[in-house]
Amino acid sequence: AFLDLAKEAANGVIYPTHFSPATSSNLPAAQAFIALMRKTYNKPPDYVHAQAFDAINIAIAAIERTNSGDRAAVRNAMRQTDYQSVRGPFKFDQKGDPTLVTHMVRIVDIKETDARS
Repeated sequence: AFLDLAKEAANGVIYPTHFSPATSSNLPAAQAFIALMRKTYNKPPDYVHAQAFDAINIAIAAIERTNSGDRAAVRNAMRQTDYQSVRGPFKFDQKGDPTLVTHMVRIVDIKETDARS
């Protein structure tokens, strides 16, 4: 809604986000995810879609690695995650926090672009 409401006033704005199609051209998993979202829902994904997609895939992979429904085993398997997510390489640090790189968006001509390129 920001771009729709701000229009030209948004140009030049830079902000961090967890995911943007504009900042994901170098991520094969993201490109496949963006294509799937467009095909299925006829719209590009946003950061909420990306976070949910990654979360469920990480959980499924941990369950499959343990071949068990045991909560402690799944939790421990999740700690060992090394996943090429739609938001970039994904691991957990020793405290259990994700080690993702933040995406940076710059608005140019009322469109999201990659602020790092």
